[in-house]
Amino acid sequence: MEKPNPHSTTNKNEVESSYLFEYIFYLCFFGFFVHIYSIANIFFVYIDDTWRLISIVVWESYFIANVIVTYALRSFPDNGVVQSYLLIFTAGLWSLAAIHLYGIQQLENYSYYQNIYIAFALVQLCGVLFCSIKWLSSHIRTICVFLVFLILGGGLIYWLFNCVVEQAFPYLMWPGIALFFSGFLSLFMMITFDTHSLEGQENKEENKEENKEEKKEEKKDKTEEVVSNRSGREYGILCYPAEGGRTSYLPYGEKTFEEVAFLYVERGVRYFCRMNMSPEKEMTMYKENGEWYCQTSGQEPIRVLLQLRHPEKEWHGFEINKREYLKRAIQYRLEVPHFVTLTNDSDIDESVICRRE
Repeated sequence: MEKPNPHSTTNKNEVESSYLFEYIFYLCFFGFFVHIYSIANIFFVYIDDTWRLISIVVWESYFIANVIVTYALRSFPDNGVVQSYLLIFTAGLWSLAAIHLYGIQQLENYSYYQNIYIAFALVQLCGVLFCSIKWLSSHIRTICVFLVFLILGGGLIYWLFNCVVEQAFPYLMWPGIALFFSGFLSLFMMITFDTHSLEGQENKEENKEENKEEKKEEKKDKTEEVVSNRSGREYGILCYPAEGGRTSYLPYGEKTFEEVAFLYVERGVRYFCRMNMSPEKEMTMYKENGEWYCQTSGQEPIRVLLQLRHPEKEWHGFEINKREYLKRAIQYRLEVPHFVTLTNDSDIDESVICRRE
């Protein structure tokens, strides 16, 4: 049986037909205000040829922009955020441009109201651009939306007041309708950007939590595998050394790592503090007959497998002696475990050491 050719004329026609349908849909549906107000600007409202030329450029450029948007939407079929941004930002800006051109031209002979209209148009534009900045927090965007809503709401009330009380209804009605539509569009765009920003932050937090859980599961699985493979030899596991002074330790027979803190090294023996024990206990790590051992005070030594984060020759960069450890603890007001004692000939004053209770 002959397989269909993906490059056949029929398939190409279907793709072109689908692309054309999407183009016409986006052009008509999302460009409704662009077409309505552009037609009004070009054929029914006239200040001079320059303003008419600007209106023609806005209208014709939307046809070109819609080609790019349609192509981009087909290129990102699974990215809803990108699609929303492309459609709303592009169609919204062109719509606002066409609407405001109409409102400004309609009020050509009424400079006072024209200046007020321009001020509201600038508030809308600044609000939309402000809310489209990605690095701003959702809280700031929400405040911006609320402020723009108050300004535009107050502006519409003032506009209606002048229409009724000042008997300016005949020449303020259509610009007022344009101001209402533009305000609705700008607020819709701002809320959309704010919503996507909030969703993006929530997704990041969810991804962080998922990654943490995955890492925990991977570490647990790896630990159980190592322990099961080495169970006959009674090995524990120590991840060492850590750059921040904290590392993790898995005693033999356990299934979860616990936090330990490296303290200092003396005569090749490394001293740690087992943080999870109550009270905290001292643990030493030393090498004997080619194998590493960890011994907690009051317990038997346990052979350990080292999961080295750095080669042994680089350990000196993470290790300090007892005197240097105590000096640092005093300098930075760090708590010192109760089991770290001073020698009789020490030049360090016990009273200045901050001890853990």
